[in-house]
Amino acid sequence: MKQLPLSEEHFKSHAELELPNCDREDCTHWGLSVWVSEDAVHHARQLHKYMRRWHIAAGKIDAKDGVIMRTSSQSQPDHYTFWKFYKHSVLPKFEIVMNPVKA
Repeated sequence: MKQLPLSEEHFKSHAELELPNCDREDCTHWGLSVWVSEDAVHHARQLHKYMRRWHIAAGKIDAKDGVIMRTSSQSQPDHYTFWKFYKHSVLPKFEIVMNPVKA
C-alpha cells in the first residue's frame, strides 16, 4: 500500500477498484495477491521494484474471511490469491510490518 493509514480501499481487488487494465472476466482480478511468509515478500520485492515503494501489511485470515488459493508461478512459487467475502472487512486483522525500501 502506498498511503497510510490502512483503510478498506487497501483490501479491494483490481476489479473492485475498476482499474483500466483489469479483466473482470478473470477471477484472479477479483482477488488480492498475498504471500504467506516474510521471505516470499522479500522475494516479490526483488522481482517487482514498484513493490519496494509500498508498506507491507500482515494479518491472520481464516475461513470466515474468505478463500485463499496458491496461484504460484515459476518466478513466484509462494504467491497466493485471497478472495475476501463480499462486504466483509479484514482491516482490523492487519497491521503494517514492513516500510518502503529506501533506494
